[in-house]
Amino acid sequence: MLDDKLAVLKAEKPNDPDSIAAKERTISEYDALKAKVHELQNAVEQFTKQKTKESSVAKKAVSFGQGVENWWAKDHVSIVNNSYSVGLFLSAVCLCTLVGVNPNFAAGVAGVLVGGKPVAGALKALAKNLP
Repeated sequence: MLDDKLAVLKAEKPNDPDSIAAKERTISEYDALKAKVHELQNAVEQFTKQKTKESSVAKKAVSFGQGVENWWAKDHVSIVNNSYSVGLFLSAVCLCTLVGVNPNFAAGVAGVLVGGKPVAGALKALAKNLP
């Protein structure tokens, strides 16, 4: 999905300077996310071959999760308004959940996407009260 999105973005030919800058920023952000995915993939591969420690994989997983959280914090309105971004973002959130990175964040994002801010607020409050 990331490669497809990057190909589409790189093929775009905006004319005005603001659109060009926005395109370049977006490409940079997707490239950074792709790099985090590859880092996590490589760490998991090395771990399964017993060539690295679990702590190394955990660090990469947390780093990936932080990247996804930063993406949400910076661009949540655009993510929600663009169905392709929703799919890509939810894939990243699911991966965070699968590797055990910040499940409260995943629940909050799901709440916003499904029920809007009131649901997300309730989920966050619930998560804070869980053991």
